[in-house]
Amino acid sequence: MASLVLDADTGVARGMCVDRTDVKACAQAMRTALTQPAGGLPPQRPARVLCGIGHHEPVAAQLAVVLGDGPLPEVTEVVSVEAEDILDSFVGHMAGRAQPRQFATAADWAILVEHADTYRRAAPWRRWTDQDHLDLAVRVDGISARYVTIVIGAEGVQHGLVLYPGEALPDEFAGWRPGAPILAPAGSILFYLDPPAEAPPEFVAKAARYGWPADADLTPVWLTTGPHGTADLDRTAVQRLTVAIAAVLTHDRPPGGSGPTIGTCTLAAGEQAEYTLHPPR
Repeated sequence: MASLVLDADTGVARGMCVDRTDVKACAQAMRTALTQPAGGLPPQRPARVLCGIGHHEPVAAQLAVVLGDGPLPEVTEVVSVEAEDILDSFVGHMAGRAQPRQFATAADWAILVEHADTYRRAAPWRRWTDQDHLDLAVRVDGISARYVTIVIGAEGVQHGLVLYPGEALPDEFAGWRPGAPILAPAGSILFYLDPPAEAPPEFVAKAARYGWPADADLTPVWLTTGPHGTADLDRTAVQRLTVAIAAVLTHDRPPGGSGPTIGTCTLAAGEQAEYTLHPPR
């Protein structure tokens, strides 16, 4: 069990712990928050404590134990997707995934989840194979990027979309066959649709928080790659994946054609990202 105590004003992690039980994890995280400085903040007794929905009683009980004598702070249940996202990052770090320097906002995630669900329902892998290499150019916040974009799932092994940086695949991709481990050079963006029982729980929970249908038979998992292995998406990767999904879905709609698909995608703050997607040569 993982427990995380955040400063409500700044989001700084004041205490964290992983233990065999939620009681032990919660208590130790609270003790750290009460006794150790964090991010320039001195330790202090809280005047008010916010917790997730359904956690009032265990949090209040542990506060009483940890704080001891004196008046106890008010404990209020709140819905805070930002706090849940920070906990996701903590869990991702514990799982060995590198964490981003710039986190996506709640609005960024909501738009990505919406596009990902549209992609799931459209099932473009019924019309495209992993041999169809789409040339995608995106422009977000004035910065352009180029990806070889491949719809996966035609073989029935795993559905999704992968974005490989650059204008062409590396030479080692020539011998790749469906079912083999997917090669992913640094800077790749990987979007998989897995059965919920097979996906990491933090990905299932994040998707649900941002509107993923509870009855869907697949749930999204998204990763990127860095110099030292897999990493969770930063804000730029979240936005580029959103634009890539929009481009593929637009290109997939009939009547189609042999020319490029050019369009825009509205992102969280209302900004217009641009894309150009060329069909396979």
